[in-house]
Formats: sequence, structure tokens, C-alpha cells
Amino acid sequence: MARLTYPSAEFPGGPRARLELPEGWEPLDVPGALLAAIRPEPTDVFNPNIVVTSEPQAPGFDILSVLDLLERTAAERRDGEVGEPYEAIISGIDFVGRPLSWVDDEAGTVVQLHLFGLVPRSNDAGEDLVHVTGTVGAASAEHDYGLVRDILRTLRVAPWHGSLEAEPRDDRGAR
Repeated sequence: MARLTYPSAEFPGGPRARLELPEGWEPLDVPGALLAAIRPEPTDVFNPNIVVTSEPQAPGFDILSVLDLLERTAAERRDGEVGEPYEAIISGIDFVGRPLSWVDDEAGTVVQLHLFGLVPRSNDAGEDLVHVTGTVGAASAEHDYGLVRDILRTLRVAPWHGSLEAEPRDDRGAR
């Protein structure tokens, strides 16, 4: 009788991820997320947060296509804008990023930092698209933007069987 196991080389698990959080930040339960964190202290309307998700992709997935999704999102929101794309190397993996902002009726101006990277799967069946979103808003957006950017710079990712130990990184990271 054969035995199948998940995760395994035949059925690899999703990628591993790690963030270093400053004092006052807490884990946040977000369904489907690898990691999520929030600074829960009361603010005027909006608490800064970070969410890391992963989605399996077939071989040959074009990572730049996700940047187009941000343009469509901006077009659908009030005063939506996207910034210039940028590149970062995190844990030896190429990431692309782009800021997105819009005006929300309750929170005021919301700014998001988006990073996307493809983490290889162990069975050559494609890659996992890791999407990291750092969100700030309202009156504290300017201050919190730098804080969220600094947290994103601590991101480490690896295939499910890989190590999250610190590796050399290119700090072009989140802008």
C-alpha cells in the first residue's frame, strides 16, 4: 500500500515566511494568510497592518502581470494612484513592488506597499506567488509608512523545506 504525505516532495507545502515586528505589533488572524500583523493601539480610524499571502502558480507565470492588477485596482477606487514599480531581492528571490493609494470614505488616504515574489516549489510543478501588503492610512499614514517599510525589510521567505535564516539581501526593498 502506498502512503501519501502533505507536505512532501510530491506534494510540497506553501512557502515559509518570517517578519520581525517592533514592540506594540501583534499577530492578526487573516484567513488564508501565511502571516499577518497589526499595530492594534487605537488610532484615529486606521491601524497599520501587514499581510503575507501565497498562491500556487503554474510554470511560466509572468510576475509582472500582477502589477497590472494594481493599476486596475487604482482605477476602481476614488483618487486611486499607483507609484513606479521597483525591484528587491529578498532571501535570494527576485521581488517586484509597487505602491498603491486611494481615498477611503472612512479612513481617508490609504497607502499600500505591495511586494510580489515567486518562490520555487520542490517538485518543479511551478512556483508560489508570495504577495506582501503593508497598509497605512489616515492622519498617521506618513509616519506609519516608514515603519511598515522597515518591517517589510525584515521579510524572509523560503520554500516549505528551506531555511529562513538570514541571507544576504539587496536592500532596494520596499520604498
